[in-house]
Parts: sequence; C-alpha cells; structure tokens
Amino acid sequence: MHRSIIRLLYARGSRPAASRGETIALRFMVTQLESCGVTTQNRPFPSFSTSAWYYAFAYALFPAATVAYILSIPTALFLVITGTVLLRCDLIIWPFINRMFALTSRSAVVAGIIPPVKEKLHTVVITANTDNRRVLLPVFKWPFLERLKLPFLLLVDLTRVLQLLMYMVATGLDAFNMYSQVMYLWRLSHVSAMLSLLTVLFYLAQAMHGKPVSCANDNLTGMQVLADLAGEITKNPFQYTEVMLAAVGASHSGALGASHLIRTYKPDRESTFFFNISAVGCGRVAMASSEGTTRPILATDDLTDLGYVIGSNAPYALEVVSTPQRRSDCSMARSMGYRAMTIVGLMPNNRPAFRCNEDDIVQENLDHTRDCLKRMILSIDQHALA
Repeated sequence: MHRSIIRLLYARGSRPAASRGETIALRFMVTQLESCGVTTQNRPFPSFSTSAWYYAFAYALFPAATVAYILSIPTALFLVITGTVLLRCDLIIWPFINRMFALTSRSAVVAGIIPPVKEKLHTVVITANTDNRRVLLPVFKWPFLERLKLPFLLLVDLTRVLQLLMYMVATGLDAFNMYSQVMYLWRLSHVSAMLSLLTVLFYLAQAMHGKPVSCANDNLTGMQVLADLAGEITKNPFQYTEVMLAAVGASHSGALGASHLIRTYKPDRESTFFFNISAVGCGRVAMASSEGTTRPILATDDLTDLGYVIGSNAPYALEVVSTPQRRSDCSMARSMGYRAMTIVGLMPNNRPAFRCNEDDIVQENLDHTRDCLKRMILSIDQHALA
C-alpha cells in the first residue's frame, strides 16, 4: 500500500522548501486525505528555501565581536549577546523574519480534521513534512563528515559561551583600567572567533551550494503513514479526541510549516498533543525523548512516560531514545508550550535513517508507526493524560 505515495512522488524528484516539487507533494496530500473523506484546508505562507543564511549571520557576529573588541569592548559584548540571542531564540525569531521578508516564495500547510464521536476533550495533531532537506554533497557522500559535525558544533557552542563570559569580565576589568588582563581575554577569544568563522563558512556553503536530496524516507514515508491514518481513523473515529492530520511544508527551513500551523489554528495548549512523523521507513522505529544537536529540546515528560508504556506493551520493538537529529516540527510545538514528541526511524548510531531510497522501505515500519500512533491517541482518548 505504501507504494501509492512513495512511488509516485519519488519519481518526481526532490522537493526543497518553497519549490514546485513541494507544491506537487502538498496537492497530492490534499487528494489523498480527501479520498478518505477528510475535508482539508490549504494554508499557504511565505517561506525562504533555507534557514542557513540566518545561522550564518548569527555565527558571524562572534568573529565580528573579536574585531570590534579593539575599538570598543561594550560594542563587542553587544555583538556577542546579539548572536547568542539569535541562536537561543531561533525558533521564535526566524519565523518572524521569514514572515517579514519572504515575499515571493511560498510554501503551505495542508490540514484535515477528523472530529470525535462525542464531545471534544482533546486534540491530537499529527504532522509529516513534505519537503526534502538540503545538504552539501561531500557531507552526504562521506558519512564520517556528518559524524564530525555534532562534536564540532558542540565545541563551537562551548567556546561561544566562554567568549560571552570573557567579554562580560573584560567590560568590568576595562572600567578599572586593567588593560593587560583585558588584552589577555581578547587573545583567548580568538579560538571562539576562528571556530565561529568556520561555522559561518559551512552555513554559507550550505545556503549557496546545498542540494536537495531526493530520498524516499525523507519524508514520503511520513506522508504515507499520514494518509493511511486518515483512512483508518475516519472509519473508526475516537470518542473524545479530535485528530488533525497535517502535511507541512518548509520543515527543513526552520520548521516554518509547523509555526504557521500553530499560528493559524491556535490549538489549546492544555488539551492538545503534537506528534511528528519523520523518516520511519527504514532503521528501527523509535520515539525521540529529545532532538537537536547543540541545543536539544526535550519531549514532554508525560508523552515520554506514555511512550515507555506503549513500547513495553507493543508486540514489536519500540523504544524511547535521545537522538541528535535536526530539530523537527515537534521542536517548534515544544517551543510554543505544547506537549509534543517525534516518532523517527533511526540507524544503529541513533541518527535518522533519511538516506534510504524506495527499495529500502520496510512496510512493517510503516505499520508499526501507524499502530504506535493509534495506541497513543487511544490512551489520550481514554483520559490517560487528562
């Protein structure tokens, strides 16, 4: 059954954010959901094709601060604080910048709602992204470079924090005319400046030369699970739980689709649960207790606990793990105060199995993901998390 979406869209090639390929995928999801009797809404929004420019600018402020240090230490401190805020609050600031300046390129969210049989007490939102990630081909072809990326970014973030602390101390020392100590701290900050500059070059290369990679597991399998759930839940809706199935665009451009979904529908934080489906067609299906590389965002504790219960009772292997994958639409929901968790296919090194192609897709993985989500919703419907 999974061939219906995977084969048709995989043959059409890549689907980067705000592209014609992504638009075709979104339209196809409209057809799939409506064929199951789900009324859909197509909500377009402005979208850049990549968020790499944002991160390149944020990291560039740290070497710029090292240069500005000679002229004015307060100015250098201001630049470091600005860069830190841009990186720490990226899930808030980047969508705002995108809405302000992405005037021509457009992506969309396709959402269908299946109402409960009785009174609505809970809402479960299940998302699957429709766009491909953009990668630098050398990093994609040589996996050891991908393995080096995480420890490198951890080192960069550690030195950024140290640079911030050193400049705060230097501001106080400068007030007491302790120039030798001030210059010593400046020399130490060169390490952070050089590492940040390398990071800037990486993001610039990704923005200018990154190529969208057409992999069936990124994320045609998530879209297929979404369509299969629509067919099953419309036949047997839940008693007290409204289910929203959403195919979101521009997920790999800073989770812009999830941000637009939440701003558009404004679901209630107390009664809404988010589940994100990512690359579940290969590897082992797992529930992510946290996601993100250097600034991980944790899944909600009650959903993590429920995940352990579901995993222990399921007739197949299902575990709760921490994964260093890029932050997904689930992270956007968590940053806005919602309870959320990602279900993802993982390789043995706990990295997402997005590289798999059409012939590598395992039908059992899709079945297990669909069953896991139905068990989660049933537990919520029975007030397990009330």
